[in-house]
Amino acid sequence: MRAHADSIDDVYQKLGQGESIVDSIERYDKGVETRMEGYVAKTTRQKYAKSEVYTKFKHGIYEAQHPGAAIPPISEFISREDGDDSDDEDELEMGGVTQSYTCPITLTPLVAPMTSQICGHSFSEEAIRQSFRGSTSVAKKCPTSGCNKSFKLTDLKPDPALAKKVKNWNRRNQRAAEDVDAEEIVD
Repeated sequence: MRAHADSIDDVYQKLGQGESIVDSIERYDKGVETRMEGYVAKTTRQKYAKSEVYTKFKHGIYEAQHPGAAIPPISEFISREDGDDSDDEDELEMGGVTQSYTCPITLTPLVAPMTSQICGHSFSEEAIRQSFRGSTSVAKKCPTSGCNKSFKLTDLKPDPALAKKVKNWNRRNQRAAEDVDAEEIVD
């Protein structure tokens, strides 16, 4: 799908630059063919280790199997093949991805989380809407500490998967608190 979309985009970009194109179908077909050959030649790590979709998928599975634990680098889940870069190359792959279940605005657990499609940070719906004060077309700096990206209110999307994770996280925390209370010895 990506090969087809990128090939169409290439033709569109050439048209946008004012180029006269009489062989659009041939350019499209050649673009798809070239991209598919490149994709097939890649190793499994090259295809998936930097894929955001695969990373989110693996993160969801890992979190379900290891609640509260940080996920190791994605490459640890994919076997090395001939053609893969050495693991001791200059590029550093960070593991330990953890999900924050608190709103960076209210510092309380997320409620009806909305996630920015620009930077990936999530906020409680009411808090982020209040920070925009109804201005949907004006971009504002992300309120998450350390993030320098800006987005509009329309760049936020409801995140039902995160809402489910927050609910499970709250439930685990409540059970842990109940266990601590049960262990307290009163003199």
